[in-house]
Amino acid sequence: MTQWEFSVVHLSTGHLGGAGLAPRRLNASLNKVGINSRFYALSRADFTPSANEFSIERTRLKRLISALFSFFESRLSSKILFSPFSINAIPKGFENEISDRQKTILHIHNWFNLLNFKEISRLYTLGFPIVITLHDQRTMTGGCHYSLGCNHFESDCNNCPLLHVGYNKIPRFVMKRASIFLHNMNSRFALIAPSKWILLEAKKSSLLKDKTILFIPNTLDASIPNVNFRPIPANPQIRLGVASMSSISYVKGGDLTRELEIEFEAQRLPFKFVYMNNYPQN
Repeated sequence: MTQWEFSVVHLSTGHLGGAGLAPRRLNASLNKVGINSRFYALSRADFTPSANEFSIERTRLKRLISALFSFFESRLSSKILFSPFSINAIPKGFENEISDRQKTILHIHNWFNLLNFKEISRLYTLGFPIVITLHDQRTMTGGCHYSLGCNHFESDCNNCPLLHVGYNKIPRFVMKRASIFLHNMNSRFALIAPSKWILLEAKKSSLLKDKTILFIPNTLDASIPNVNFRPIPANPQIRLGVASMSSISYVKGGDLTRELEIEFEAQRLPFKFVYMNNYPQN
């Protein structure tokens, strides 16, 4: 493919959070430079698609199954998000909306309960080039989004130490299925690591160490205005921003920030935590 001879379709479960905002910014930036790009996410009450953005409607049955999967996976661990299983929500005949499959890149971001291995494989066999951005470690593990120092993903995720007994065999099963899936993804398949850290983690994993992985940082929206810094007043209250969709997320340091907040209040220190999820997400 030469420049401008391709188009891009971004697929993401949600439109918020890092794995939702990053593809939306990328989609907008690509369109600004003349590349035909579209963003698709699951339909939600708080998702109002902008230009070149579209929502994916699900049937009631798929919504129910998705809710059941989410409930089950929320019981696996109180610290780490595990999503070893995923259903496909892409509507039948979705590919028929795309005229030239060989020149349309499917860029997959967060795909929990949006796609599964079977559907991605099907789209690949239809001729689509496929790219997956590693917004977390899920694609290189047996289902956990962050390994938290565990190195079992470097082999087969057997006897997962992050799951309760009875569930700790699931990651190995998922790794086997993922290995079969990735084995069949070759010349038209690549992965993107938006950080050097996740690039190094992917290269250590048994699943991705032999795959093409490109380091490409997430783009920033060019329309974001420059920040005008104001003089700091005497005896200021220092605001500490927590850029996390969940203020209690263990992975995002929710336990630590809460402890600090209590300590700051007890010591009457001039610090105040400001949480992103307390503000409108538009």
